[in-house]
Amino acid sequence: MPPPSAAISRFCSDPARPGHREVPANATMKFKIGEEVEVSIQDEGFENSYYEATIISKEKGSSKYQVRYKTLLNGDESGPMEEVVNADQLRPLPPQVPVIGFSLYEAADVYEHDGWWGGIIYGKFQSEYFLFHPATGEEKPYPFDKFRVHHEWRDDKWICHKAGIVSNPEEVKNKQEGTTSRVSKRRRIKSQADDDKTGE
Repeated sequence: MPPPSAAISRFCSDPARPGHREVPANATMKFKIGEEVEVSIQDEGFENSYYEATIISKEKGSSKYQVRYKTLLNGDESGPMEEVVNADQLRPLPPQVPVIGFSLYEAADVYEHDGWWGGIIYGKFQSEYFLFHPATGEEKPYPFDKFRVHHEWRDDKWICHKAGIVSNPEEVKNKQEGTTSRVSKRRRIKSQADDDKTGE
């Protein structure tokens, strides 16, 4: 059973939610070449998702950046996918926050399809949590180790919904890892783990 409409409304109307039409532009924020970021992909079907990438260049006279994705391949799978995106699609990597569990109707992110997808916790069974995806209406169980705390980037600060924590990105060095899969036409980068298994 999905979360109540009030919980869904709070999640979908949050101005810092990826893909929300009222997300304040990050045009004033400067990203450095080589900086690791998360990209909010605007394609249909990718709502509420973020994908890790590296800044490789900036277009002069604009707020657009060229990024190279870490887990997505280009169309012919010859290498990492590169794309030009607007500054308001970018944010720094969120801090890692240790967590031992989630509460009912709490916002959380799950690692799936090569990226992080936001949703609402609506149940738990043994070691799995059930996540509701508001954009698609999909309800799925995931193991606990696939989750991370939901953060929002607002006014150049991280807002953590887990405990009202506000953290500065410079204070935390992040690196989120997870197994990869494939999504739509955006292809994944084959992980070293996959190569190891193939060689067995």
